[in-house]
Amino acid sequence: MGTTLRRAVSGVLTVLVAVLVPAAIVAEYVRGVVLDTDRYVRTVSELAEDPAIQDAVTDRVTARIVAADQARVPEPVVREVVGTLVGSDRFGDLWWRANRVAHESLFALLTGDTTVVRIDPEGAVTVPLDDVVDEAREALAERGFVAVPLPDGDATVVLFRALELAQAQDAVRLLDAAAPFLAGVAAVVVLGAVLFAPRGSRRRAVGLVGFAVAAGTATVIAVGALARAVYLHDLSEDVVRPEVATAAVDVLTGPLVFDMWLAFSVGVLVVLGSWLIGLIRRPRGDTPAPPDPSPPSDPPATATQ
Repeated sequence: MGTTLRRAVSGVLTVLVAVLVPAAIVAEYVRGVVLDTDRYVRTVSELAEDPAIQDAVTDRVTARIVAADQARVPEPVVREVVGTLVGSDRFGDLWWRANRVAHESLFALLTGDTTVVRIDPEGAVTVPLDDVVDEAREALAERGFVAVPLPDGDATVVLFRALELAQAQDAVRLLDAAAPFLAGVAAVVVLGAVLFAPRGSRRRAVGLVGFAVAAGTATVIAVGALARAVYLHDLSEDVVRPEVATAAVDVLTGPLVFDMWLAFSVGVLVVLGSWLIGLIRRPRGDTPAPPDPSPPSDPPATATQ
């Protein structure tokens, strides 16, 4: 294979690196976090300690109980009991359990077919708070307030709007299907971009691969930040509280953002390492010699006959 062709193939593969590496990271995130029960529950369990989530849960549960017991239990008393429960370690257990059960219907984020996490007609993804309501009412009963049957309806907290997620159905399914082999394909392309480079320029090819990784992941980070800002800006407070949506989005996408920044850092280090190695290994002969200050010698005289 000629030098020109090898250089062209290496260049094409380097461009593919900028696409495949971020895609592999996103695919692994979808498969390993969003669709994995243990990882998903561990991730969203952090929300139980978020003040915005706790305030939203307190408001919703209080309203639910007062709607049934308003003639018997003053609203401040209900709010105090619910707030105490939500601020305790017990709420973390309730939140963890609810989200673990909810993961069985995680595809509600994509299909709307749910049991625990539901998409209502307004496009809101909600988590029911029935267990929190029950425990709060038990605490009120211990104080001497007799519980009455609850009216129809549910106490829920809204985490997301599902309209944007529904538009991503095909992408999520494709990434989930591609995740098992996409990382391997990306690794082969990285290796090919270096090996196809002409001899004598492979160190430069390594640096270009690192640059491609950094550029690709930086692009995804920038696009993701823009999408986050647009999403939160367009939210209707009638559907979901902005502070709740912000906390939920940041927690759920946190692992993906971390992995992107990690890959970006690795790419930058590869670029710097390639450049430094080039400086260290540069032969002395690569440095041009200073000009000779002595005047040129006269040409030898030509013998005459």
